[in-house]
Amino acid sequence: MDSVTKIAEIFARHRSEAVLLHRPYPPSAAAATKSRFGGLPALPRAIDWPRMKDGTPLHFLAQIDCGALPFPCALPDRGMLFFFGRDDDEQIWGEDYVGDKAWRVIHAPDAVGDDPARPAPPDLPPIGGDYPQGNWRPFLLEGERGPNVHVEWPIELRRIDTWPDASALTGDEFGAGHEGAGWRSRLLALVNKDKQAQQQEADRAQLWDAYQDQLDVKRADAFYAATGFARPRPKTGEPYFRNTKLAMRILQEDSGSQVWPDRWVHVGFFCRALRVGLARPTARKNIKDADARIAAATRWIAIADAADPAAPVPAAERDDFRRWATSMQRGDAQVPLDYAVADWMLEAAKAAVRSFAHDRQKARLISSTVYDVLAPHFQGDSAWGIQYSQLLGHAPSSQQARETDDPTVCLLNLASDAGLGWMFGDVGEASFWISPEALADMDFSKAWATLEGH
Repeated sequence: MDSVTKIAEIFARHRSEAVLLHRPYPPSAAAATKSRFGGLPALPRAIDWPRMKDGTPLHFLAQIDCGALPFPCALPDRGMLFFFGRDDDEQIWGEDYVGDKAWRVIHAPDAVGDDPARPAPPDLPPIGGDYPQGNWRPFLLEGERGPNVHVEWPIELRRIDTWPDASALTGDEFGAGHEGAGWRSRLLALVNKDKQAQQQEADRAQLWDAYQDQLDVKRADAFYAATGFARPRPKTGEPYFRNTKLAMRILQEDSGSQVWPDRWVHVGFFCRALRVGLARPTARKNIKDADARIAAATRWIAIADAADPAAPVPAAERDDFRRWATSMQRGDAQVPLDYAVADWMLEAAKAAVRSFAHDRQKARLISSTVYDVLAPHFQGDSAWGIQYSQLLGHAPSSQQARETDDPTVCLLNLASDAGLGWMFGDVGEASFWISPEALADMDFSKAWATLEGH
């Protein structure tokens, strides 16, 4: 059997439907939904916010409206599922290490998602502990701690096809035992200097690589079919110049009320990014009048903090701010927009989108140009390929995926997501698991979780 046919048979044999946790973009177009990433949970009054044995509250990750699942499946058909996890700087979830469950899965069978959002406990630690996650680091001034609640974003539940990682395939899928494409057989072939074994191993390794390459394509095809997102265009040019071009598109927006910075949220985040950026000695040395820039940014931060982030910036103040921000230059360079300013603009725009994503009315205040410019960042593509979160199906793993003959059910697989600004491990995933028996009994106290990274 040729490799093309063999790989096609593997895909056909192991295809499994799953529920995609679709994060709509732009969020202004999101359908009404009770499912969401982050924010605050709609916990029924009788359910306490989960804590570890030492009393430390867990971070809320997601809630799922079981009544909105897109097809009949083994999951509950009613109620709400809530997922919590310890999201500190270490992100260690193994019970052997922390002596407790660093996660919780709660099923509220009678809930319909209309309970008021539960306020976070006052002792809930900041996300990332002393090492805030990447989406907040550009904006935290000296002495400030990151937030303790994740960005809230609505979830639309959609059907998607899934296939297993190459590491999950068992038996003679690649023409050998489960270790056939692994390092042990390669080592044995080299030690024994067996040319036939070496050739067989090379063939299996080639088949393994071909399967993984085709898997990446199939996952991308399934993702774009399920979401309706446009595929990103290939990136060209140096990042500095690319970001400058993107920022210039935002600056050139001339649709009246949406001239940048049209809302105070942009002013606040831009000036915070400037303050943090110019705190680095190399940046201070390169930007003219760095101290004066920092002082001016501090004044603008005070004004923005006192205003409603969604409120429009009056035209006179907006024009003053544009002139001040775009006049920044490094050394004797004379360019339309300094690349540091471009970076701060784009980071601020991403933060504005995240800040308003939970509210469709506020999300509509973000200009279409900003949404278009930032689309690749928010639509699932990454340096690691397509990344998305799901219920059921074959869960991708940055380490060793569960083997295809393992009956364990993927209750939830949360992928690192630059759009949400969260990361598990090193661009890995937080996965919640349950046995078929416990799921049939709807006993989610028997669920467990793992957190892995590259």
